[in-house]
Amino acid sequence: VSRITDGLQGGNESWEATADELGGALLPGLPVAGATKAVFVLADGPLHRLPFEVLPIGGKGGPLLIQAADVAYESSATLLAERLAAMVADRSASRPSACRLLAFGDPATAGSAASVESGTRGGLPTLRALPHAREEVAHLSRLIEGTCVRVGEQATEAEFFRESPSASVIHLAAHAYVDDRHPGYSGIVLASEGAEDGIVQGFEVLRSDLRADLVTLSACDTGRGRWSRGEGLIGLSRAFRIAGARSLVVSLWQVNDEATSEFMGRFYERLLEGQSLAAALRATKQSFREEAWEGGSDGDVTRGLGRRTRDSTARTPGWWSAFVLLGPGASPYR
Repeated sequence: VSRITDGLQGGNESWEATADELGGALLPGLPVAGATKAVFVLADGPLHRLPFEVLPIGGKGGPLLIQAADVAYESSATLLAERLAAMVADRSASRPSACRLLAFGDPATAGSAASVESGTRGGLPTLRALPHAREEVAHLSRLIEGTCVRVGEQATEAEFFRESPSASVIHLAAHAYVDDRHPGYSGIVLASEGAEDGIVQGFEVLRSDLRADLVTLSACDTGRGRWSRGEGLIGLSRAFRIAGARSLVVSLWQVNDEATSEFMGRFYERLLEGQSLAAALRATKQSFREEAWEGGSDGDVTRGLGRRTRDSTARTPGWWSAFVLLGPGASPYR
């Protein structure tokens, strides 16, 4: 799995031979040519870090899974059944919200006081501004009437916890980090206000009561965490699911600021067309894949605490394959 994910992130083709082997082992007899409409992946162990869409069905020479079917991920068959039932359940209990989309982008992070070391306060490393994250939420506000946008100093942790319980769709475009030792301390870095540290951490999300049909964590490593036997993946995504989010879009590694902004704009445009979450995400990935999208000159700007430079002229499958859908769902804007 590491050979595939490292190759995808590096923008080279070193991962393809391993993907051929895994495709033959994991997808040996999947019907293709329109016979399969959707695939639900219940990953175990290290496979939770793998975007199955890049695997060729039946191994080398077969079509990629992304070409054959919509793909969504779940941590267990029981949870999958519950989510499928929720798709047709009466939503009359949902709380009214003034925001069709609650979007946070490019928070002011210079004053954040929290450390990535659990239980300590020592100051985050200097975080670069995310201009494309700001453009991302501005674009969403133009697309979707009734979007509530919070950027810069307004994009605070306190504002998130005030507004998120009533939001039907939540979008966070910011820096994030994963704490492998203590996954509950993994977090999204927002702006601070007063005595708060400005970070939405997993253990805080667990205490929330969300009603969101979709939470998009448009940041680095938001789908990562610690794998625990019998418990599954423990991290930010699990915290949001337990808090009540019905579906999530998360990333499996560091993501580029500019590419992510373009990716998310296309994703929401397809949701507005009425496509399901899985279909919209698949179509967006396909568009990036077919164009071999290369982006601009700032290929080293990522939405996480790390910084990784890539060749901006290389084809970058890692830019579209990083994002995966947790839980099936219909478009919230249909």
